[in-house]
Amino acid sequence: MKQFIFEPVSFRQAKQWVKQKKVEHILIPVFDFSLSYRKGYTLKQFQYLINQKGTMKISINMMRLFHENDLERVGSFFQQIHIEDITYIFYSDLGIYQMLVAQGYQDKLVYDAHTYLTNARDVTEYANLNQNVVVSNQISIDELKTLLDNLSRSVMIHGFGQSIIFYSRRKLLTRYFEYRHLKQRTEQMTYTLQEEFRTEQYPIVEKTFGTLIYEKGFYYLFEELNQLSHVSHILIHCGTLNEKYFEKVVDSYLTNQLELLQNLPIDLSKGIMKEHSVLHKTKEN
Repeated sequence: MKQFIFEPVSFRQAKQWVKQKKVEHILIPVFDFSLSYRKGYTLKQFQYLINQKGTMKISINMMRLFHENDLERVGSFFQQIHIEDITYIFYSDLGIYQMLVAQGYQDKLVYDAHTYLTNARDVTEYANLNQNVVVSNQISIDELKTLLDNLSRSVMIHGFGQSIIFYSRRKLLTRYFEYRHLKQRTEQMTYTLQEEFRTEQYPIVEKTFGTLIYEKGFYYLFEELNQLSHVSHILIHCGTLNEKYFEKVVDSYLTNQLELLQNLPIDLSKGIMKEHSVLHKTKEN
């Protein structure tokens, strides 16, 4: 049976879900250890959720690249918590893998490199090194079905979210405002980027570890989910949505009502999942 993992928009929403027992499993960012659009939870907020979760499962989002100094902070965080209380740790930097395997927590690791796991061979190899893996959302639905059909074990997939199309460790907004002699606050989450000859506007945000640009719309799988084999978990990300809209997204998946999702005033798209992917590997290459 496929299980959902939901990424709440905020600590407030996470608290409400814990209190209401709304969902069974949540994925949360901590500090600046992930590429999450919003600020990660503090240690105090994390510990509150752990203490109040009851039977709810809580996993941590650590999906970004880390510098050596960052890994020291990650190690300090792990020393202040009980890793046994966490269901999974989602990561993409192998420094996280080495750290947790050395401590005997390989069974907590879920490898998620958004553009890498695009074929059954890579998925199988990385799944053998971890508790689980997340298949890339940058391949077509047909390619995803073929990949999953060729697996001998269940894995995770992305069901809803907003893809990051650019990530740089450089503070691009800071440099732009300095160059233009502007005094805007770089931490605001209201900026969008528009290319000279295009009309689309892409959300852009600057974090302590660099700059992120998101696609303008939201990808989603819904009717297709029942057609997919070897899927254990489906990740539902909040992207840049506010609490009100994401609550509707969550309700749509929990009640299996596609119309709740389609009635939202957001840009929904199958995106690259409609097209054959250049990232898809065949045996020959």
